[in-house]
Amino acid sequence: MANQRGLTLLEMLIATLILTAVLSLASSAYSYYVAGFNKSQDRIALQLRQAKADLSWQEQLSAAFDYNIKIDRYNYKPWFKGGNDSLSWVATTSMQQPGKAAVAWLGVKDNSLMYCERLLEQALFTRADLQPETLCNTYSNNIKPVSKMTVQYYSWPTLADRQNAMSESYPGMQIQPAAWFNQFDSFVTGVLPLFIKISLDTDETSAEYWVRLENIDLQRLGIFMSENNG
Repeated sequence: MANQRGLTLLEMLIATLILTAVLSLASSAYSYYVAGFNKSQDRIALQLRQAKADLSWQEQLSAAFDYNIKIDRYNYKPWFKGGNDSLSWVATTSMQQPGKAAVAWLGVKDNSLMYCERLLEQALFTRADLQPETLCNTYSNNIKPVSKMTVQYYSWPTLADRQNAMSESYPGMQIQPAAWFNQFDSFVTGVLPLFIKISLDTDETSAEYWVRLENIDLQRLGIFMSENNG
């Protein structure tokens, strides 16, 4: 009969050391995988939150409409004030209370993109001197870090240009075509812009957003302005 023997103590120690090394490597690899997975999850969650925040202010801007305020005894104008680095408008819905109209402002404050608003029921909007600080003291939403904001507006220069361009009665009438502007004041133009292009710069990246105003009732605005301008 052949000789039979078990493992020696030295062989058991070597096997134990090998198993321990394998388990240690596996544990380190698993810990690395878990840490990487958690970082990936956190990064995805941050990107989703950022995308939702970006979508929120774009929806508010696209909800701008021709809310007319009283200029003097006989004249009314739609409210929309657009600078090259900030803008203010009246939205059909509020960020804090969806379904209620609000005066809104978007711009950069303290190196952050800020959205501010005030419900119309909180302040009867009959004058044109509301400042960003007034709106931000009521409600503000810090969207994301931004170092610079540049805004451009695509619109007809005036209400008359838009109406004449759409008129079939005077096909040869001279009009100023729709174009891009760096500043926009609906008190001067009598209309709201059709498209808004916003460029946002950070220390690392830049992004461009295009927003179309969806709630402009061209026919109602034209009739309203014609009636109130005599």
